Formats: sequence, structure tokens, C-alpha cells
Amino acid sequence: MSGWVIGSWDREAARGTIVSGLGELPFDAAVALVADFRPGERVEVRLERARDGWRVKRVEPVDWRPPPAPPPSPAEAFADALDAIEDTLRSGGWIDVRAGGDETLTLILLGPSAYDPERTVVFARCLFVQMPLVPVDFARVRSFRWTDFARDAPSIAGQWTEPGRPERFWVFRFEPYRFRDPAGYVLASGARLVGD
Repeated sequence: MSGWVIGSWDREAARGTIVSGLGELPFDAAVALVADFRPGERVEVRLERARDGWRVKRVEPVDWRPPPAPPPSPAEAFADALDAIEDTLRSGGWIDVRAGGDETLTLILLGPSAYDPERTVVFARCLFVQMPLVPVDFARVRSFRWTDFARDAPSIAGQWTEPGRPERFWVFRFEPYRFRDPAGYVLASGARLVGD
């Protein structure tokens, strides 16, 4: 059930409240899917009938939360490519992913209208791609230096083969809107906007 926000949260006491136009309900950590809520944060809740009204059965954030990782390392060299991807995501357009035989990954960016111009982003020396199998609405794309990402997010990067000359590689993380949606990852030496 949507329309709820965190009214209060005490991590040490493992208790909090959710608030909506219907009122305020208490909950404890046993029904929370995360331990670090923020007051005012939008949440999805599941309620069940109780003798005296309603009882909270589950509370989870609405918005996606990135796993532990270093701060993004924006690279000027990729700015046009990442901006083009984010423009397509914001406009409700589509991304068609195509693998190349020469270690390239090509994203064809299609606008929401058939009359919108097609744009292309190419990831060079692409060593790893992990995208969700189900359609996900991505919100943005962040870039990280491989060396920083491998050090600070070993639970994710440990699944990938370390590139030769790692200082020249980047992790591009496609971040979804929703809490339960998976992120996408591309490990490549760079990204460029082609023909725009």
C-alpha cells in the first residue's frame, strides 16, 4: 500500500511509525526490510487487520538504495554519453542493448515517439555486462573508477574478472527508481556518444 512515509525511526530501539492520510501506525524492526529509515522517506507498507484496527506487517523503502560503493567518479570524457542515456530514461524512451563482437556494447537510445532521433552510445572494451532480465525503469547512470569500485564494493566486483591495466577501466552502474529493482552494471574502458 503506497502513500505512506516514515514518521519516526529509532534505530537503537528498533521502532518507528508510519504516517499517511489515514493516520499513524507503529512498527518495529521485525517488519522492516532495512534498518536505516529516514523521517519523511516514502515507504511501501503491508497491513493486516487487528482487533483494534490495523497492524503493520511489512515496511520497505519505495526508492532504490545503492549498495555500499565508493562515491561516483564523474568523468568528463563520458559526460555526453551518460547525459544522453539519462535524457532517454527521463523522457520515457527505450534503450536497445546490442553486443558487438569486438568487445563493444552498443546502446541504441530511442525516444518515446517514433519520430524522435535515434542516438547511440558505445561502451569500448566492454568486459562485463549485467542487466536485469525483467524490464526495469532506470533513473540514472553513475560512473566509478574500477580500482575504487573493486576496493569498496567487493561483494559486487568480486564476481567479475579483473581487467588487465585496471586503472583504465570504469564501472557504469544503471540505477533503478524502485527499492526492489536490481541495478545494471557495465565494466568497460569508456563510453562515447556516436553521431549526435
